[in-house]
Amino acid sequence: MNYLAHAFLSMGDSHLLAGNYLADLLTKRQTEDLHPHLQQGVALHRFIDGYTDGHKEVKSCTKLFHAAVGKYAPVVVDICFDYLLNEHWSQFSTDTTFDFRKSTYRLLQEESLIPESSRARLEKMIQNDWLAHNATYYGLNKTLAHVAKRARFSTDFSDAIQVLKQNEEQMSAHFLRFFAELHRSCQEWIEDNFSITQL
Repeated sequence: MNYLAHAFLSMGDSHLLAGNYLADLLTKRQTEDLHPHLQQGVALHRFIDGYTDGHKEVKSCTKLFHAAVGKYAPVVVDICFDYLLNEHWSQFSTDTTFDFRKSTYRLLQEESLIPESSRARLEKMIQNDWLAHNATYYGLNKTLAHVAKRARFSTDFSDAIQVLKQNEEQMSAHFLRFFAELHRSCQEWIEDNFSITQL
């Protein structure tokens, strides 16, 4: 899952949110040096990624992109799911996406346990409203172009948006079934593993 989904699945807790946000931005050693409260957010992030990778609905979506982007199909699906979450947001939240983004950025800015070394990137995220990047086809194209530049192997993502457009109804059905189950599983994981009584 991408930034928006990970933020949403942190259930409004600043420690989980911050650790979840930092999980992919820091090295393993750096995450181990985080405050234990933030490490719980890192653990939640890894739970989300593992659950997503093994889910049958996600694998069904991944197959749709194999011909277009090969081994990068899971990466493309991950990004497209942020678009689909935006599209179907009202099924999971009574807040608007604007209000959710505003609240998320405020929680991150106010989280005192985030290392100072990560503050500049956080401010860049907020200033550029990263949580909204994948809400449109235009934004998806920009994100995919950025991923293509960083890919280890030469990859053309130019057909990915067309695959999404042609299969959006089918992908939406897969996504809605998957994300409802993921949301419940994250709630259960937090109840079983989260030791800070803030929720």
